Amino acid sequence: MKLLHFSTEKHWRGGEQQIAYLVEELNHTGIENFLICRKDSEMQKYAKQKNIPHSAIAIRNSIDISAIAKVAKLFNEQKADFVHLHTSKAHSIGLFANLISNKQKFILHRRVSYTIKQSSINKWKYNHSSIKKIVCISQDVKKQIKLIVKDESKLSVIYSGIDLSKFKKFDKTQSLKKELNIPEKHFLITGVGALSPEKDFETFIRTAAETIQKNEQAHFLIVGKGAEEQKLKLLVKDLKIEDKLTFAGFRTDVPQILQASHVFMLCSSSEGLGTSFIDAAAAGCALIGTDAGGIPEIIEQGVNGYFEHIGDYKAMSKRLIELLENEYLLQQMSLKAKEKAQKFSIKQMTYQYLSLYKQLNKDD
Repeated sequence: MKLLHFSTEKHWRGGEQQIAYLVEELNHTGIENFLICRKDSEMQKYAKQKNIPHSAIAIRNSIDISAIAKVAKLFNEQKADFVHLHTSKAHSIGLFANLISNKQKFILHRRVSYTIKQSSINKWKYNHSSIKKIVCISQDVKKQIKLIVKDESKLSVIYSGIDLSKFKKFDKTQSLKKELNIPEKHFLITGVGALSPEKDFETFIRTAAETIQKNEQAHFLIVGKGAEEQKLKLLVKDLKIEDKLTFAGFRTDVPQILQASHVFMLCSSSEGLGTSFIDAAAAGCALIGTDAGGIPEIIEQGVNGYFEHIGDYKAMSKRLIELLENEYLLQQMSLKAKEKAQKFSIKQMTYQYLSLYKQLNKDD
């Protein structure tokens, strides 16, 4: 079997990591993979490093005629059994390319839980006969897409997977905290993600300020870069918590940082699933999040953590203080988080995709 994967993103975020995991695991099963990606993107760099057969093309937008023609040519040349459309632009370009190429069979991925506008073009895109399956990364994403898809039998949920092997026992917590200027005996509450509006680090910071008033042993760590960095740093200064909250920037040792942390907290206003929570669970962190998107499918309320309404920093602070003042509860949630993470392995994800391919081939 041959699969063609199409991604249009320039940068590397959670979705790109999932494509990488899937392609690498499928290669081990004997399935042939070919990747179409954006020219000068992080995905192109990855494909070169890993010697993955690929073609990189310039993409300006979803109706880029030149890109559509090049993709149609690749469709004809590669003769794949199925084409994975991993992004929104890939979805549009792929369907337009299909009008001028040998007819392809598509598997569409939906990784975000935004409501889709009920426009004519969207109804055409999501109900096109060439789309054989739409893979949603959470039940919440499926719930959103059901509003526009006529044939619900085309919808499947396959949760994103993580590399559990990254979370081997880490015994250098003390030196890591020293490097980050975090007192050894302080509780470490960490958030990892792009400093962008949907991650809502403003609520993270307000939760920190509220918590510190009641527990001075709490220290907060933000790992990531993004457009809102300066705005967030100003807020930390205004709230006078610079000595209790550290901006670590971009880090390559996130698994180790998570293993050095007691609690993982992310206050997202939108999240397809939230693989950062799965990483944190694998590292043994108790979890604090919001009820956005698929997060409640990872956090079991009162079992491995807590989720509260979007923006409710007072409620999240109350939950944090409850954890920091109850060592037994913190330990129990840590254990339950590790158990939960086992359900989100790369191998489990790949097995579900293989089952999907076999079923689609059988139905064809």
